[in-house]
Amino acid sequence: MAYGGSAMKVAKAVGDAASGGMILLSHSTFLALVSHLAELPGAPQAVFSGESDLGLGPDAVSYSLYQLIHRELQHRMGYAAPLRNIPLTQIGTEDAPTGFCAISFMHVASASMLGCWGPQSILLI
Repeated sequence: MAYGGSAMKVAKAVGDAASGGMILLSHSTFLALVSHLAELPGAPQAVFSGESDLGLGPDAVSYSLYQLIHRELQHRMGYAAPLRNIPLTQIGTEDAPTGFCAISFMHVASASMLGCWGPQSILLI
């Protein structure tokens, strides 16, 4: 049986963009797996790796790419090889600026409830 079409082109482009040993997912695959990540061996974490048209031509849409990383290997993320063969239209998490200052944002669900415990409790969290 032979496969073809746009889905096969996208799958090949995503596979070609991954460096050796890297598990790279398209956005649609990420959405299908995100609720099951904790059930997978090693409880991997999905990290946004950027957006690209995957080199599929001028009419191609932009695809978000995610890398799966085993929880015990997260500290080695900085040593991972970059994506290959594709131009990124938006950089990913691993390309965030580092150095003396990095800007980050955090959202805490029900943060106002933490204040009800008192300021001494918040410092322990």
